[in-house]
Amino acid sequence: MILSINLYLGSELKLLLEAVTLHKIQSPFTDTTRGRVLLKIIVLIPLILSLLWFGYLRVNSYSLAQGKQGFTYILVLSSVIAAFYALMLFLTH
Repeated sequence: MILSINLYLGSELKLLLEAVTLHKIQSPFTDTTRGRVLLKIIVLIPLILSLLWFGYLRVNSYSLAQGKQGFTYILVLSSVIAAFYALMLFLTH
């Protein structure tokens, strides 16, 4: 079947099809360096958002107790993002 498809395709598409069938092209999720980058992003998102929120509280003279709900929102949002990425990583592996 692959041979009959190759007869109808152009040279670029034929090379792409051969690369895919020989598993030369990998999914971006199978690369371990990208997995490490994804893990760093998941860790950095709540850290950066919390620092920005802390700065906002300090600039506007709010106490940490008054900004506690904002930190809760940041942690919940970051957890949802991390869960989504983990699910996508699990489903694509």
